[in-house]
Amino acid sequence: MDKETWRTYVEKYKGAFVVWVDQSTDSLLKAYNSKGVCFAMSIDFATAYQAGQPGPSNFVNDIRYATNRYPNKSRIPPKYIEIQAAAQAMFDEYKLDLDLLQLELEIAEKDEIPAQIAKIRQFMNDRIKQQYGPGMLTHEEFKEDNALASMEILHRIRANVAKNGPSYFLITMSGAKSAHVVSFGYRPDLSGSDRFPALYEFFDANLGYFVFPTEQSLSGFFNVEVWAEIYGNKDYSKFAITSYPAKKGKR
Repeated sequence: MDKETWRTYVEKYKGAFVVWVDQSTDSLLKAYNSKGVCFAMSIDFATAYQAGQPGPSNFVNDIRYATNRYPNKSRIPPKYIEIQAAAQAMFDEYKLDLDLLQLELEIAEKDEIPAQIAKIRQFMNDRIKQQYGPGMLTHEEFKEDNALASMEILHRIRANVAKNGPSYFLITMSGAKSAHVVSFGYRPDLSGSDRFPALYEFFDANLGYFVFPTEQSLSGFFNVEVWAEIYGNKDYSKFAITSYPAKKGKR
């Protein structure tokens, strides 16, 4: 990714270019593979910002510290490189567990066993909570054609915010050959300045962390630039959205 090109894209939508990550060109990360890093960083973003200060400052400063410590070499905080194998193993185990539970659920539904159905669904909910943390509120999975996926993701996020209030979101995208995780923050209750009457945030380990003043500007950036240029040609067809409610009016 070209940093200055993406800075121009962010500015085009009146956004703030907070910090650059671009894990795909991070030489330290490439030396040790990159599995699990996007999930670990994205869930850290969602939970750190949900908890409030000093979480947000620490998250951004850790990336800036890595960039300054390893100039022109790495922007990934060392802790993510160290835990990536464990993070990927945990994610793979979670997917296997959910697949097995889904199979058991389908059998129970076919055999019409209400008690067994309720028990399996509770197991699934508990496993999801274990994977995504106690701070999560909702988790929904869906399938969508890749060409329409970016709009559907944002549509579901808007509906969640309308129902549950300002929140952070972890978005999992997967296909037969690839998978990725990004995060959003929808904070219409916060104002950064006259220029930012609200805060709409996007974090992607393939890019960085950017903030936009309106939902419309974030939507334009994500649909037109991010999806069309990076993810629109992937084989993603399965998606999951996990929400983390924010403390209204607090950062």
